This record gives sequence, structure tokens and C-alpha cells, in this order.
Amino acid sequence: LACKKDAQTMRVGAAAREAFGVTTGPYMPHLSLLYDAGISNEEKDATVEASQQRLFGEGLLPEAGYQVDRLSVWYLPEEDTTCESWYQIAEFPLTGAMA
Repeated sequence: LACKKDAQTMRVGAAAREAFGVTTGPYMPHLSLLYDAGISNEEKDATVEASQQRLFGEGLLPEAGYQVDRLSVWYLPEEDTTCESWYQIAEFPLTGAMA
């Protein structure tokens, strides 16, 4: 799901990209609903549609958005399409306002 590209979100994204040396394409704030799990595009599309319906249609996410109050950093080996070896490295509370 795409997130709003407001100035604060884009500044945080730029700072993170600089800190981690990321130089690929422009930052796109988003909430990932599905990672490539070796399924067809049709299955992915159906899964995303069902997830969006559940999140918005059943009211799990308000249409006005949601507040992010922490940042989690995870280790995600590219070769692991099962997500079994993924693990959280750290979590940081987000407090105060960015200038």
C-alpha cells in the first residue's frame, strides 16, 4: 500500500537511504502486504486485493491513515523466499518532531 509522500516522510527516507548507502531509484514510502513467495502474478494480485479489502473494507485500517510510532530494522537475506531466516535487528521509537 502506498503511503503519503509528505515532507517529513521523505526526509526520513532520504536520511535512511544516506545512512545505509542506498542509491537505487527514488524512495517510495509503502506498507508491504506480500513479498515474492514464488507465486504467480494472478495469485499475488488476488492476495493484495483480499488484503486491501480486509484492511479497509473491514475497518482494520482507517481510511485517514495511521500513525507510525517506531521503526523496525530487519535482516532479510535475498535468497530466503520463505522469510524463515528473517530477524529483527533493532527497533527505534519515533518521538518528537523533525525540523
